[in-house]
Amino acid sequence: MGYESTGSGQAAAPATDSGGWWRHVLAWVLIVVAALAACASAYAAYADRVATTSGPTTEVATALANDPALREALPAEISSRLLDRIPDRLPVPDRLQDRMQARLQETVGDVVDGILDDPGFQAALNETVDQSRASYVERVKAAAAAGSPDEVTFVLEAGPIASLVLERVHERTTALGFGGLLDTLGTDVNLPIDTGAPTAEDLPASTAAAGLKAAAAWPWYALLAAVAAGAALWLAGPRLRWAVLAVGGAVAALVGIVGVVLAGRLPGSVTTSGAVAAAVADAALNEASAQLSAVSWWIVAIGAVVAVGGATTAVVLARRHPTA
Repeated sequence: MGYESTGSGQAAAPATDSGGWWRHVLAWVLIVVAALAACASAYAAYADRVATTSGPTTEVATALANDPALREALPAEISSRLLDRIPDRLPVPDRLQDRMQARLQETVGDVVDGILDDPGFQAALNETVDQSRASYVERVKAAAAAGSPDEVTFVLEAGPIASLVLERVHERTTALGFGGLLDTLGTDVNLPIDTGAPTAEDLPASTAAAGLKAAAAWPWYALLAAVAAGAALWLAGPRLRWAVLAVGGAVAALVGIVGVVLAGRLPGSVTTSGAVAAAVADAALNEASAQLSAVSWWIVAIGAVVAVGGATTAVVLARRHPTA
């Protein structure tokens, strides 16, 4: 800002930058964009971590292991599925068929009843949940790419748990002297349990696939946030910079509050079929709600700190250097 001189040699009022208003308007717009992009990056990074890593699913599996509904429903489901795999006729004389069938069914039932407390159960459950996550993501991507029917349900790939049960059954039957009867079953089996959710109305495969792509782009959202914030602070200038920063923090905090509210609505939002499916869905949604709430509260906290710090600094500077 300079001073214009008059013909009499006296200094006139300071000259104003008549075009400076657009810089301030653009600064406000850019800081809002930066705040929204930063929040989008945080949520997308969480979603991408859920879709591509085993960390969040391990937390779900830990919650499932202690879920009363699952502990009640899973043994019956596993037992029913495994008993169906036992051949109608075993390689024993006819007079021993009924006795051996009953003995095997009793052994399977005993093992399944105690499998929840088996030392290997948690690891098998972790693998089950992680395989289920990977399977769902792959099927969603394949369905979207092929343009196939727009419904991909979540399937609990309970093979690792079934394999653990069969391994224990083999150990027990071998000790009893008739383990060879189950050699044809093996111990590496597939045991899919379809939850029946989400339906095409709840979450179409095309929408889920688009969400996976959007989540994978979280680093770009972070870059956009950094660039937009830097440009906003540069355009705002030293006097307006802290006020602009405060607005960005306030926007982020508001987005985080909305995230907390929406996360709280996740539990019970999906309808499933079957006791095991319901237990899995409830545990997964409860854990997702807790994790999303944690992400949202971090956004609220950081946004509030930035907002309060920026506003306080702006007020202090305004009092120290009042506008003439």
